[in-house]
Amino acid sequence: MKEKRKGEGRENWKGFLVKVICQKGGDNLVPILEVFEEMGLVVLHAKVSCNFYFGMEAIVVSEEEEQDGLDVKNVSQAVVEAIVRHVEGADRSIKVPVVN
Repeated sequence: MKEKRKGEGRENWKGFLVKVICQKGGDNLVPILEVFEEMGLVVLHAKVSCNFYFGMEAIVVSEEEEQDGLDVKNVSQAVVEAIVRHVEGADRSIKVPVVN
């Protein structure tokens, strides 16, 4: 993930280029977009591929002109946690106890 400054007349806007690559399985897009929304980030542009693996590249910026505590590390951690929660939830839903 790379941090970039966006101009467009708003010098204090922070923008990020977010790249995610993980094994195919489940719908990882929705949990990632939910995290962006919770963090007050707006997706300006995104490309997603789900052929052989899940891949996403997105440019996101903060809704607020200044948002303290918003940095690459926080966004990266939130995205990873969202994917892990989603995968763990999907794993639990697949396991069905068999009663003999």
